[in-house]
Amino acid sequence: ASKTSRLQPANMPGGVMESLLRLLTWPIRRTNQLLFDIFSPSLLRLGVWIFESNLLPDFVARFGMRQMIATNLIPKNIEEQRAEFMSYVESLKKCPVAMNTADANDQHYELPPDFFYPIMGERLKYSCCLFPDEINVDDIDTAETLALQQVCSR
Repeated sequence: ASKTSRLQPANMPGGVMESLLRLLTWPIRRTNQLLFDIFSPSLLRLGVWIFESNLLPDFVARFGMRQMIATNLIPKNIEEQRAEFMSYVESLKKCPVAMNTADANDQHYELPPDFFYPIMGERLKYSCCLFPDEINVDDIDTAETLALQQVCSR
C-alpha cells in the first residue's frame, strides 16, 4: 500500500471533518464582520501560507477554494455597488492629484542624461510616442514627431 501524507475524508471521524471545515472557513462565512475586517489581512496571509506550504489535505483545500469562489460570485445589489463606487470617487476628489512629488522628482533626476540617449529619440521625449497602425512606424524619432503633431493638432 502506498503511503500518503494527506488526510482523506474516509479516515476522519463523523463530526470532526465538518467541524474542521467550519473552523477553516470561518473568515469566508463572515460570521462577525467587524472581526473579519480587522483580522482578514492576517488570516489571508496565514491561509495563503498554509495553502502554499501544502499543509492542508486536498479535500479541505478544494472545499475552501469552492467557498471562496462562491463568496465572490454572490450577486450584489446594483444600488449598493453604485453607492460604494461613488463613495470611492468622492474620496479620490479629496486626494491630491500627485503624491510624493518631491520623491518622484528625486528619483526622476537620479539618472544622468547619458542614460537616456540610447533608448530615446533625438528629441529625448519621454512622455509618449505614437505608433499608428495605418503607417508602418518602426523608429522612435518618427513616433516622437507623430505624437507631437497630434498634440499640436488638438
